[in-house]
Amino acid sequence: MAALISQIMVANKLSAAVFAQIVLFAVAFHAVFLYACAAASRTIEWYGYVHTLIIQFFALMPLDFFG
Repeated sequence: MAALISQIMVANKLSAAVFAQIVLFAVAFHAVFLYACAAASRTIEWYGYVHTLIIQFFALMPLDFFG
């Protein structure tokens, strides 16, 4: 996955800082959206599961990805 995203960055000539901002904005947007949906459906525990999954995904990314 990181290799694919890295190829997209090179093809579009995005800097790592701009790409990181885009990714963080997307994650924040989805987190708020998921929280709102979970709160509306009264299944707030599902938000915790999804949030943990997102955090684990970013924790597994190689550290040199943004370098």
